[in-house]
Amino acid sequence: MIEKIDTFQKLNLFNEENIFTVRIKSLAKSYGFDFSFASFYRQIENGLTTAVFSVLDSDITLAVDVRVADTDELANFFMLQGFTSLLSCDDFIFDCEYEHGVVMVSDRKYEFSNDLNVISLTSFEQLRNLYDFLEYGGSFDAWYTDIRRRINKSTAEACGIYRNGKIVSSAILSSVYNSNAVLTGVKTDEKFRNNGFAGAVVKYICNRVKGKVYLMREEGKNEKFYSEIGFKNIDRWRIYR
Repeated sequence: MIEKIDTFQKLNLFNEENIFTVRIKSLAKSYGFDFSFASFYRQIENGLTTAVFSVLDSDITLAVDVRVADTDELANFFMLQGFTSLLSCDDFIFDCEYEHGVVMVSDRKYEFSNDLNVISLTSFEQLRNLYDFLEYGGSFDAWYTDIRRRINKSTAEACGIYRNGKIVSSAILSSVYNSNAVLTGVKTDEKFRNNGFAGAVVKYICNRVKGKVYLMREEGKNEKFYSEIGFKNIDRWRIYR
């Protein structure tokens, strides 16, 4: 059975910790359960919560124990619901085109002198610079409203390095929950690569949380970089579209 939920008590009945639950629970902490564009569900089998998922506009994040979940029921629900994207573990099989890659994690904290002057990005101007630097598509207003709310709720962090008044390297914790986080937005301007900037922003932002930091990387990309600063491959992800 799939039911819509409106309390953390029910959401936390799925107590597995992974990149997907951090995203889902961080979203719930950011927006609560009263907005129509952000909704939360769980699947119950024999009294056990076997999956939870969030629907943000038409983007779904699913955390599921495929060993005990009714995956056919979930697939049918998503087909009827419709979606723009569906993020899940690689074990959830859905008859739809998908991209896939590797989940990495680190709980390492770093000795950090900040010689490169990494700073937290919090002001409107700094976040506008970050949006432009990362070349996000879509509406800036919608993106800014979301990240501003998350920063205010302590469910996101952003940092960067400036040179000559422009961001040249960045990193974001886009979801933070219960001292764990999801790392995104790691980028360095081509003109400033091989100077330690990417390592500096990642180390700085990982030190901002006490627990684990997860990330999704594309297949065959950036493994050496992240491994050298303490990240390990632990899982795989899929995004169905």
